[in-house]
Amino acid sequence: MNEEEYTVGYLMHDENKVELFWKTEDYIKKLEYDNLQCIGCGICNLICPTEAIEMGPIPSVVSGIFDAPFQLFNLDKCIFCGLCGAFCLSKAITFTFNEIKVTEIDDYIRLTKHYDCENHKIKISEELAKIKNLESPIEGKLTFHNMDRCDPVGCVVCYKICPTDALYSPKKSKEKIILKEELCIYCGACEVTCPESLIKVERQNIHTIGGKGKPWEKSWIEAIEKITSMKFPEKIIKNIPIPIEEITKKITTQVAIPKISKESENVLRERLQKIHDELVKIKIRYYLEGKAKKKVELEF
Repeated sequence: MNEEEYTVGYLMHDENKVELFWKTEDYIKKLEYDNLQCIGCGICNLICPTEAIEMGPIPSVVSGIFDAPFQLFNLDKCIFCGLCGAFCLSKAITFTFNEIKVTEIDDYIRLTKHYDCENHKIKISEELAKIKNLESPIEGKLTFHNMDRCDPVGCVVCYKICPTDALYSPKKSKEKIILKEELCIYCGACEVTCPESLIKVERQNIHTIGGKGKPWEKSWIEAIEKITSMKFPEKIIKNIPIPIEEITKKITTQVAIPKISKESENVLRERLQKIHDELVKIKIRYYLEGKAKKKVELEF
């Protein structure tokens, strides 16, 4: 196998685990996704530079209407950059280079904290739950809007999806949903899931380590900006230069149509009229239909 040859593939280990790989003779990159670990925050979808990750119907999945993965991966679009694995909060996406996780490579950027999850929930012990704040690599703010449209009895997707149980519906309160700020990690899963778009998560800062001064640092900075601003990048329309001079030359280089004299025009009209008069004759039409080409020529 030479330097130009490589192999890409897609493996489905079971209904919840998939693997994408890219390998050459000396290198292998793997992207492994575990749907049971995924919290449905959509950060991977947001930062993917090639839009290779598509979000599934998360609200319907959480509601039990559909049985589908939270994220779908397009092998044809994936460039195996590793950003999704480096920024995955819940370790649902594991990206390895020659069997080494990117989160363990000193030169590679990653979050200061990643969580172990099972069935979309972060493992929080009773002791950990009592601390003032749950350690999170993301700083932010969560707000509720237009809560008159909220139905905390018929719809419970926000606190079903929340990986830290930071949202709940109180029994003795006028508030429909209450946030335990000390448990919120500002992942944004509740905002993604809410069918009425009543929740807004603003990620104001994200703490990372590694990746300083590397050639691909710019792409990491852009990923962080996407996470904190929550603004999807605008599509860049490239301007293709049009060779104006060449087109102008083609337009200006015109072939002059020669003018004919009045006398020549009259001669031409007379000849055309004679041809017309002959073609309408029954005898000529007979010859034509009988393919008597020679006789027609003699007649003319």
